[in-house]
Amino acid sequence: SIPELDTGKGTDFSQMFSSCDSLTIIPQLDVSNGIDFSYMFNDCYKLTSIPELDTSKGTNFTYMFDSCRALTSVSKLDVNSGENFSYMFNGCTNLTSIPELNASNGTDFSYMFYKCGALTSASKLNISKNNGTNFRYMFYNCNNLTSIPELDTSNGTNFESMFDGCTNLVSVPRLNVGNGTKFTYIFNNCESLQELYLYNIKKSIAIGVEAIYGHLLTVDSLIHIINELHPVTSKTTLTMGSVNINKLNGLYCKIIDETNSKLPMVLCESTDSGAMLIGDYITGKGWTYR
Repeated sequence: SIPELDTGKGTDFSQMFSSCDSLTIIPQLDVSNGIDFSYMFNDCYKLTSIPELDTSKGTNFTYMFDSCRALTSVSKLDVNSGENFSYMFNGCTNLTSIPELNASNGTDFSYMFYKCGALTSASKLNISKNNGTNFRYMFYNCNNLTSIPELDTSNGTNFESMFDGCTNLVSVPRLNVGNGTKFTYIFNNCESLQELYLYNIKKSIAIGVEAIYGHLLTVDSLIHIINELHPVTSKTTLTMGSVNINKLNGLYCKIIDETNSKLPMVLCESTDSGAMLIGDYITGKGWTYR
């Protein structure tokens, strides 16, 4: 247990309760002047609840609840000033929901919900500005997650394993990957994924592999993704698997705007002027597909 503490003037709460692995309850704390909350409850394995905390001035939330395995929910958090959210809920294996988080000023979201296997929704997560750059392993092994909110990832560079192991994820809304450089295993083992809307695709990316993952993607999702391929001059590959390639067999399209660098197209009949097979449209942009 923890006695009542006068923390009203405190600014640094990093590691305050780190590794208090028998602690189950935290008293009400005045953290209204707090700036650094990193590792605050790190490895508090038996902590079951957190009081409402005024974190409105906080900028660093990395590892704040890392490995709080008994935690099922977290009270409302004001994280409007937050910049670093990496590992914030990492290993919170029994967390079923998150509070409303306005993380629009965040830059690093890597490992934020890593292995949060009980999490069913992240709908209260707001990343509405384009500050985020690192989304590596953000939702890794969140295998009960079925959907995510729309995230502004337009400045994101690292998307490695972002959704890897999200076996029940059905849909991913608008995801701008125009500045992305790393996409390794981004949708690996997303075996339930049906709706996927990527934008501004410039680098090699895998959206599906045979009948292992991504094989349930709708034709609408596939056409959208192909339409968002930017022309390339070096070897660049769209990996979608034979199941998805078969869905596109016999489909024709035509380019509708020659002045646009993405060469947008629409589906058409084989007899229409300018008609081409979808595969020819992909290779015409310099891409290979498999």
